[in-house]
Amino acid sequence: MPAITANYEVTVTFSNGCTAVLMAAINVAQPDTTLLPGLTTCEGEPVNVLGNTTDTPGIYSLPLQNASGCDSIIYQNLAVLPRPFTEENFAFCAGDTLFILDTALTQSGQLCRSYLAANGCDSLYCVNATTFALPPVSDPDTIFTTTGQPVVLTGPDGYVTYTWIPAVPNCPNCPSVTITPDSAYTEYQLFVTDANGCGGLVAFRLLTFPPRDAQRLRIPNAF
Repeated sequence: MPAITANYEVTVTFSNGCTAVLMAAINVAQPDTTLLPGLTTCEGEPVNVLGNTTDTPGIYSLPLQNASGCDSIIYQNLAVLPRPFTEENFAFCAGDTLFILDTALTQSGQLCRSYLAANGCDSLYCVNATTFALPPVSDPDTIFTTTGQPVVLTGPDGYVTYTWIPAVPNCPNCPSVTITPDSAYTEYQLFVTDANGCGGLVAFRLLTFPPRDAQRLRIPNAF
């Protein structure tokens, strides 16, 4: 089979010794290849590439038949740009408000917004918000004492910081303090924070009575 278009001749010798020359022009049709301009899309946005709707990058081909009846192949490249995704995590204590973007969050949840990235594709930014529970503290019962009697106030164990209100000298971060009430009613508050930075308040209420005095003791003499 001829590989290229050319003129060919054949010499034929007959039995009587005479010869003849035959001429033939052979036209060899070549297959052709066409490379179309490439396409570009964003991740998650399929486009039509030679009859395929896809967002998978690569070189696609489509076999056809040209006018000469030979195979013809069309090629087209698809480039897919990434869709940027950014995710951040935030945490806050129950009862607080977390301001993210254009929203005030008061409980756990996810917040997402889309922006146009530098490559022309949508960029997704998401925030995951987690709410920490407050320390499970409670106020103890009212404490009764007498004037001049020291009282030990004991806060809950297991917290990171302890702040007494009013402040107790020489004990900036003590879970327990010893005080001597100097009024009939005294109140101390203890603010504790846990490892998450969340705080709770404990109130200690003290009622102080004067000491027993035999001179003030009155016993009824009539029954």
